[in-house]
Amino acid sequence: MSKLSLNADLVGRRYPEMRNYLSKAWVNAFKGSTSSAKPMPLSFVAALRDGPFAVFDDLEVPLKNLLHISQDYDYHAPLEIEKDLRHLTKILKLKEKTIKLGDVYLMVLETDFLQDDELKIQSRMSVFIRR
Repeated sequence: MSKLSLNADLVGRRYPEMRNYLSKAWVNAFKGSTSSAKPMPLSFVAALRDGPFAVFDDLEVPLKNLLHISQDYDYHAPLEIEKDLRHLTKILKLKEKTIKLGDVYLMVLETDFLQDDELKIQSRMSVFIRR
């Protein structure tokens, strides 16, 4: 198997917009699966985060080569049910590193979640990618 080769030119690359419709039925089903007392559990956006996986597919990075490091969310405004949720993902950072695991890339992806062109949530996800 050849080693994966990524470069700094990928930083800033934006991926096509993705959309999900936040139906009341979907939100209630998700809420029921999490036992959340909140009207809409804040963790639910993780279930809609297809953008990072589109990046890995595009770059031909096998999921078995990923080590999830962290993720964080900035909540700017509440989401509205029965509306489209648009999400846009870009590569924010990409650095080659040598760690105990060997040679890896550190990649940070950022996803903006919008409704009616208003930024609602911003998510960042950091991963190590094994070369």
